Amino acid sequence: MRKSAPKRRILTPEALRSRLAALGLSQAAVAQEWSVSDDTVSRWMTGKTPIPGWVSYALDGVEHARIRKLATDRGYPWPPIGYNH
Repeated sequence: MRKSAPKRRILTPEALRSRLAALGLSQAAVAQEWSVSDDTVSRWMTGKTPIPGWVSYALDGVEHARIRKLATDRGYPWPPIGYNH
């Protein structure tokens, strides 16, 4: 049986601005990290251009990396015991 494709995650301009602010990331920083222009990020944040689905997953990766670093810096095992992802 063939697996269905994962459901596309829609990120609104407001949600993008909120997630970047929560992570302390600037438009310029994500543009450089993701190899897109500052203008592209600006258009996503103003709603002039749809935000690609991969952006949400990229932000998940940033959050995951920060959580992992915080945990390991404090001596917790990684992945956490019982973590099934």
